[in-house]
Amino acid sequence: MTKHLTLLLFIGLAFWSCEESHLLNYEIRLSEDNSEDTPLIILLHGYGGNAKSYSQKGDFNNGVSVIYLDAPYTMNPLSGGNKWYDFKIENGDTTSNQNQIKESIQLVLNTIKKVIKEKKIKSNHVFIGGHSQGGIISY
Repeated sequence: MTKHLTLLLFIGLAFWSCEESHLLNYEIRLSEDNSEDTPLIILLHGYGGNAKSYSQKGDFNNGVSVIYLDAPYTMNPLSGGNKWYDFKIENGDTTSNQNQIKESIQLVLNTIKKVIKEKKIKSNHVFIGGHSQGGIISY
């Protein structure tokens, strides 16, 4: 019984924390040249990924700043994988959780605004993209 209450308390705090912060976890690589001409690329991982592993897939040159965002929904706490929204496939049709999509988009926007402000990023050339679910959210 105590284990179940502890688990419920932990889950409740995790959701409360996410709702309170309105921000996503992220990895960041800032260019040494923080000017209006320095491109800023924001990348969103795919289903089952995370910002840390996505940031290790490739390397941009030093003239580019990159922010890798973590999806807000955990798939399996032990795997470290995240998702932007739930979906299911039935009879060849895919349905996606529209509320989670809207929440994910808002969290992405909030996080981008906050990081740009906190890190004093001056770029006038901001690009966003992603892989799989991350690509869908970035669209």
